[in-house]
Amino acid sequence: MGETETKCRGAGRPRCFETDKVLEQAGAVFWSKGYASTSLTDLTKATGLNKGSIYSTFGDKHSLFLKCLKRYLDKRLEVLQETLSDDDPKACLLNVFTALEQNQCEHPSGCLALNTLTELGPHDAKARCLLDSHLAEVEKLIRGVLERGQSSGSFGEFPVELASRTICSVILAMKARARSHQLDGLDHRLGPFLLDLLAKA
Repeated sequence: MGETETKCRGAGRPRCFETDKVLEQAGAVFWSKGYASTSLTDLTKATGLNKGSIYSTFGDKHSLFLKCLKRYLDKRLEVLQETLSDDDPKACLLNVFTALEQNQCEHPSGCLALNTLTELGPHDAKARCLLDSHLAEVEKLIRGVLERGQSSGSFGEFPVELASRTICSVILAMKARARSHQLDGLDHRLGPFLLDLLAKA
């Protein structure tokens, strides 16, 4: 869950702000411009805070980015949990792919997690740790749906861990293609196609 604590900073009359709102505003800048291209000036303009308030509350630019990234990942996980809440395992997975397509239309800048993995993953251990933990949670949720599907007879017999990793890899590939505006008719058929394979396994 995001932080909602109200902070007051500054000399003279204190300036109050909601931490979660600031993380949302700063996160939108990082999402749009990328980590390296985002300046502290960009962040002060987006949040309305001065540099001193940002440093005293969130630390440096990198610390602020990590908080924004964690907030984003936590919220994406909440959305995924809701998407997978259907009693029908097939509907759950189909909902994931449907939501993925809708999300790409709403966010042409792509997925902040994938963008970060590409930009910082190879050399930023803290960002990579957050991303690895998130991906592990996503796989765990997908694995749970597959296990339910096998128990109910909706899916055939197959290695669940391998299948969940495959589905997550397909999702990441679709996000990468969407980021470069390469999604086409075949991509839109991937969800039903994978479900058909799982049912026939």
